[in-house]
Amino acid sequence: MRTLQVTILGYWGGYPSAGGATAGYLVTTDEGQILLDCGSGVMSRLPYHTSVERLSGVILSHLHHDHMADIGILQYAAVGALRTNRMSERLKLFAPEEPSDMLVKLHGPHSDITPIRPDLKVRLAGADIEFVPVEHTISCFAVKSRTKARSSSIRAIPRIANR
Repeated sequence: MRTLQVTILGYWGGYPSAGGATAGYLVTTDEGQILLDCGSGVMSRLPYHTSVERLSGVILSHLHHDHMADIGILQYAAVGALRTNRMSERLKLFAPEEPSDMLVKLHGPHSDITPIRPDLKVRLAGADIEFVPVEHTISCFAVKSRTKARSSSIRAIPRIANR
């Protein structure tokens, strides 16, 4: 993997400003795309950069609404893409197990859900992903990304989406 680009789709905390979006980051590599968090307004910005069928996976850092409010809309888009054969596999979704009442709402015919745990390591879009617990009011994880070619973490300069 030679390139890694982070596009900020939303950054507002709690709730977005007019025309804005809460947490959402599109990570693009030579091998695919990962959506990190899917807060309020993210789905209105995502189509300017990609489509649901092009996502290698979705990671939710934690299950607060400002980081996951649009996940149901993304899953609805996945249902349509699966039904029309634009997607051949269900959406790969990674999320913390707690709060369990929030996690259970994410299950459906559109998604394969993998619970995030501190020892979980996955490969998505050509990147090795690890999860690091962080202190928050609920179970929450930072995301660490590495490539096979490098032994240190990749650092990317994010660009803010203009849409």
